[in-house]
Amino acid sequence: MKSSRARFLSHPALWTGVLVSLFCCGALYWFFHNFEKKKFKEETGLSMAARINPFLAAERYLGASGCDVESYAGRDLLTKLPPAGDVILVRTLPRGISGTIADQIYHWVEAGGHLIFVPDFSSSAEGQVNTLLQMVGVDIIEDENDCDCSEDEDEDEDEEDTPEITYDHDVENVLVTSLKEYPIELSLRSTRRLQDIAGNASFKIGSSYERRLVAHGDEETVVTTKNRDGSWLLQYSVGAGKITVMAETALFTNSSLDAFDNAFLLSVLTEKQGKIWLLYANSSDNFMVIVWRKIPRTIICAALLLLVVLWSVQQRVGLPRELVTNEQRSVLQHIEAVGQFLWKADHAAEMLQENRAELLAGITRRAGLNGDSKHQREKLYSWIMQKTTMGQAEIELALYTDIQSEQELVAASQAQQKLVILLQGERKV
Repeated sequence: MKSSRARFLSHPALWTGVLVSLFCCGALYWFFHNFEKKKFKEETGLSMAARINPFLAAERYLGASGCDVESYAGRDLLTKLPPAGDVILVRTLPRGISGTIADQIYHWVEAGGHLIFVPDFSSSAEGQVNTLLQMVGVDIIEDENDCDCSEDEDEDEDEEDTPEITYDHDVENVLVTSLKEYPIELSLRSTRRLQDIAGNASFKIGSSYERRLVAHGDEETVVTTKNRDGSWLLQYSVGAGKITVMAETALFTNSSLDAFDNAFLLSVLTEKQGKIWLLYANSSDNFMVIVWRKIPRTIICAALLLLVVLWSVQQRVGLPRELVTNEQRSVLQHIEAVGQFLWKADHAAEMLQENRAELLAGITRRAGLNGDSKHQREKLYSWIMQKTTMGQAEIELALYTDIQSEQELVAASQAQQKLVILLQGERKV
């Protein structure tokens, strides 16, 4: 008997598989021993949803905080307001809204709603009146210079004592205030300020800010305080609700929400209230969207009517039938079909007279008759009746009777066919 080693060596496929398995195990051990798994961060840029909705980060932040929140686009949210108790954050409230809509929004706030908005500062809105600002008593203060420029002589003197910055740095304009007894910092971009004309604001945030030069190196950050009159945020209690007017909402957008304490301010403004609506675009819908929203049933009915009209103008109903080309029919069926066609095309009388003239000429020649007198007709009838089984009435229908209907035309054509057969038989004889 062969030993086990000999039996193993006598099967090369077996030991070859063992060697390949050992090699694969060694290769795997070497790979995982020499290479380490690491995570890499790849910047992909803004998603399409973030490009369309600048409040997408705010929506997800509030949703993660347990709030009922929804982003919205379209001016109809201001005309068909949500239930009282909800919050509407408007990115930019246009000045040109009608007095009726402004009154409707004001009554909605009195019933418990909360409206947060930024007035329209665009040049296209100049000369237009913002009705809601007039109702709460807010005026807009325009700055000729931006936040990086000095605003008065005292600030110029302070800047002279500021050491010259010769290294690379970033400029940050920061609002420093307190909220719920906590010091907070908010990012600032707008140069405009709000003025409480009537002095009825229940809460406000001033417009003074700090201009910070943040160095990239080891140098310390240079801070310059900018004191300004007016307010950056004004909040008014109206009935059971609130109206909050802000100089900007850029701090709530996707690129700025995570900076400083911007998200905290958004949480405080919208806390302990109903559903939060983030109106990021209040442009009017196009005409077709409005029509579809208002009268969808009418559009559907019009489309169905169009389909019925297109179907009705077709020359057939159902699937087309195959044309049979090898089908033959009898002579009488052919005569009947030709007679029906000529009768409908008003060519029956012409066809009948031509056939009668040829038949009379052939029969009188065969019968040896001349003329068309009464005596000659009687001889013609007698000759035909001797040669065929036709009666005098049938002969008169074929040769002389006036045709008044389609049935008479068919009968006359059949009678003429018998006379043709008679003439053909005479030729054969």
